[in-house]
Parts: sequence; C-alpha cells; structure tokens
Amino acid sequence: MGKGSQDKGVIKRWLYFTDPHIPYHDQPAFNCTMKAIEIIKPDGVGLLGDIFENDFASHWQWKRRQKPPLEFQLEKIDEGLINNNYWMDVIDEVLDRAKVASRIYCEGNHEEWLDIFVESHPHLSKTAHKFGSGYEFHNTVNLAKRGYKYFRIGEKHKNGRLYLYHGHLHGGIHHSKAHLIKMGVNVMYGH
Repeated sequence: MGKGSQDKGVIKRWLYFTDPHIPYHDQPAFNCTMKAIEIIKPDGVGLLGDIFENDFASHWQWKRRQKPPLEFQLEKIDEGLINNNYWMDVIDEVLDRAKVASRIYCEGNHEEWLDIFVESHPHLSKTAHKFGSGYEFHNTVNLAKRGYKYFRIGEKHKNGRLYLYHGHLHGGIHHSKAHLIKMGVNVMYGH
C-alpha cells in the first residue's frame, strides 16, 4: 500500500497499539501488528502503554510478603530491563524499516511501576545501569535516544481531534462512557 495516489486527502496515517504486556504477549498478534506497520508504512506509531508487563518492578508482588533487600530487587529489575530493551529493539527495527518518522510512547500503569519503585528509592533516579542512568521507565529503555516523544502517566497525546493515552484514569462499569463524560473529547485508550 504505502504512500501514493490512494492516499488522496489523507493528511497523516498513524497506527496505535496498546497493552501487549510483553513477555506475556500473544506472539501471533504481535507479529501481525509488526507486519501491519511494514505494509501500511504509517507516518507515526503510538505505543499507548503497558507494552511491558514489568512484573519485576510491581509493588503487588510484595503484597502480604516482606520485601527482599534492594540488591535482590535490582538484580531482578536489571534482568527485566534486558528483556524490555530487546523488545524495544525489535519494535524499533520494524519502525525503521517502515521509515516511521513520528513515534510516541504513552506511559501505562505497568511502566509506572518502575517510577513508583524509584520514588521508594530516590537515589535510583541517578543510578547507572546497563542501559544508561536512572531507573525511571523512560530512562531504562532510552526513549529519547530512540526518538520517541514520551507522555507521562495520564498525559494525553493529541492527533487532530483525537486524544490518546493509556486509559486508566476513569473506571467503573461503563469506563468508555466515563471517559467521554469526564474528558469531553474524542478519546482512544487501552488499559
């Protein structure tokens, strides 16, 4: 397909995806998304959060259990970061092949777990690791170096008249309706 005469009237073509929860993702669905990017060759791609499970940084894993020493936790986190960076490389390789110019990453609640972990251990915001410095999520996968515009938890990306974000701010039985009523705009989200 690509850009050509069929695109008459199309200003920008974007592809958004959300919530694969890598490494627990559905590999055939992930492969299909990557193939769609290669075929469509969008102008931009948006990752709308929870791209990674990040269970290694989850505060829920210690519910009703005593937390182990920080050294043990960091060892597990560093292992998880290797996996996260591997998969970001996979995604970026596809985006590069498709010549995707614009890239955004909206933080989801699972990415936020790393930020919450750093809030509990403030010195980690400047601590070096294999992939750079600072254990906040966006630093651990080097989003700025990879060319992504980063939106912190709850911040919204606006594309035309459509607002996009991870989607965990408004819940309830009818969360779609709650989003529309409380935000008062066209919104697309995952969660």
